[in-house]
Amino acid sequence: MGTKGLKGWITRLRRGIGGIFYDYQKTSESRDVNFWMNFAKECGYAFIESYIPIVQKRKEAAFTEENKHWQEIRRGRYVEFNLVHDRGTIFGLKTNGRIESILMSLPPTVRFEYNYQPKPGSEEDKLLQACLHPREWVEAEITDEDRDEWSRRSNSC
Repeated sequence: MGTKGLKGWITRLRRGIGGIFYDYQKTSESRDVNFWMNFAKECGYAFIESYIPIVQKRKEAAFTEENKHWQEIRRGRYVEFNLVHDRGTIFGLKTNGRIESILMSLPPTVRFEYNYQPKPGSEEDKLLQACLHPREWVEAEITDEDRDEWSRRSNSC
């Protein structure tokens, strides 16, 4: 790879690959360009190895209109984040980028409903509560009950 190609790769690498942003990662004696490129590749491989089995396991799962409604509500929040906070999207919009190119990564159907609240106790509510009240997994003391609950849920997908 020539110098120009490497610089382009590094620019893309620093912007982010697969949801990981490398803005504050600098090369050093222990972490050179090859380290960061290999890190990005390994993350990509790990994503494929973990995500494909989930898709294969769930691709035939039935869903209800309520499930679709919730998906579109969540997609609306993604669109909100993308347009208001995502640096790449904001940069493109502020620098006269092609609107179609910038917005084509957005989902095809979304919903924006004011103060939407899922039914208390529903699976959607459980997900929302997990998002609103994140758990510190690294420092948390894991109990046998936590392990059993995780095992029950993870083996039922």
